[in-house]
Amino acid sequence: AVSGMALDAALFSLVFKPAGLSTARLATCPTDLIDVQMGSVEGYHPGWVYHGLVVGTVSEAALLLQKILAGKLHEPDSLTAMLDVYPLPQYRSEMQPNPAYGLGLMCLGNSLMGHTGEGPGSHIAVYAKDGRAAAAWVSPPDETPEKIVYGLLS
Repeated sequence: AVSGMALDAALFSLVFKPAGLSTARLATCPTDLIDVQMGSVEGYHPGWVYHGLVVGTVSEAALLLQKILAGKLHEPDSLTAMLDVYPLPQYRSEMQPNPAYGLGLMCLGNSLMGHTGEGPGSHIAVYAKDGRAAAAWVSPPDETPEKIVYGLLS
């Protein structure tokens, strides 16, 4: 709203382009998902997420998180807000002993930050620690063999 641009234009000019991303875009209708690998998209509408769904390659997801955490895409106060985490002990588990949430970031353990997501027949995880980011996308088997795609950055 502050930029005066539509969300897709604001994401492109303020986030995707400065981050050097070429595949990231906002999907708002089913036809925007035609070339997206994310499990079964038949009957899926990206508008279930109010603003739409950001799609792109797994490697670019890792690159974006790395640049966000390096403070290259926003003001320092925004990064501070993202890293100011709220503990969620009610969700503690063996895999997540100290879960917490910052402004748009899941925080697992000591300095492991990022986010996970699910779509129709697929899961993605994008996390970073100590300046290194990684992303993994998994689509469980149906009629095709299991697909696992990794995007790693150092």
